[in-house]
Amino acid sequence: MNLVTYEPKTYLDRIFDTDPFFNDFWSWSPMRDRRAAVDRLRVNVIENPDNYTLTAEVPGFAEKDIELEIKDGQMTLKGRAEVSGEKEDTHYRMKEFSCNSFERSFRIGEGVDLDKVTAKLASGILTVVLPKKEEVKPKTVKVEIGS
Repeated sequence: MNLVTYEPKTYLDRIFDTDPFFNDFWSWSPMRDRRAAVDRLRVNVIENPDNYTLTAEVPGFAEKDIELEIKDGQMTLKGRAEVSGEKEDTHYRMKEFSCNSFERSFRIGEGVDLDKVTAKLASGILTVVLPKKEEVKPKTVKVEIGS
């Protein structure tokens, strides 16, 4: 099975990411929130002998804020959390807490047992375990020589 990440950044986004000038340029742009949301969810994927383990950083999110959906060979992680304590009349010089949502999708191969997928959240880390299907072993039949 291969987990293939869907990368929503465009080619131009990647070019702009390499130059610090453009990082500052985007800081005032209305596109800033969109870019922050896209970059928000960082994951590690580890292949073990009997499963794939995906861990994602989701600080500030509770279980009720996170949705995991598996459909048509694709797993999508979504999260939305309310930011509390914001005041409308406050003049922010920098406001990075406003980006309180994420969405990221992964293509899942046929080798995953979808009925046994588990997810747990602990200390801001979401762990998704995707068990591999047991391989179908060929049946060996002993041929007896008759008399």
